[in-house]
Amino acid sequence: MIAGCLALALLAACGGDAEIGSAAPEGSAAAEGEAADLPADGRCRAGVIVGESQSCIHEFSYQTGTRITDSGAEPIVERQAITFRVDSDGTGHYGDRLSGTEINSTVTVGDIRIAFVASARDDGSFLVEEATEVEHSPPPQPSPDGSACTVGAVLAPGDSCTLAGGDFSVDSGGQGCFNGSICAGSGLDIGGFSAERRDDGWRITSLP
Repeated sequence: MIAGCLALALLAACGGDAEIGSAAPEGSAAAEGEAADLPADGRCRAGVIVGESQSCIHEFSYQTGTRITDSGAEPIVERQAITFRVDSDGTGHYGDRLSGTEINSTVTVGDIRIAFVASARDDGSFLVEEATEVEHSPPPQPSPDGSACTVGAVLAPGDSCTLAGGDFSVDSGGQGCFNGSICAGSGLDIGGFSAERRDDGWRITSLP
């Protein structure tokens, strides 16, 4: 589990990319000339104008893993809320990480890109050009012929259950198979998942 590494304060050390002062991306609010006053909920969004001595909150979440419980799979989610504020002298501050008249924080977490881009205007305000809001993906859903794997469950030939990112099944010959590719006749122990063959079928003994 790498949730600790994924905290944004440590993203640079974990392989994330950060950029400062880049041009506005194509298709952004700045490129299209759209702009809006600071919203009532105080959220930073593309196209929002943040005036001097004003601020907005860049809120986002991303999934760092999946937890298997007795009731099924649950996503492990990291949530962040970073304040972007503009000083009375027209300097923008993205949390305590970046400051200046051109703010570009672009971070990659796995295959997810989280970006905040804002630039100063002639009147001292800032236009938010991009503010990614990443929602975590839903937990894996059981396959039509199976349900979430639970410790103690017993599977007969033809049965299956779902795991984070895959499944465990018992084929017609009585072999237990992890993700349909790693099969064994008497026992499996892979990445915290284990199951053993008994007289009444394959019994799941542990989950990640």
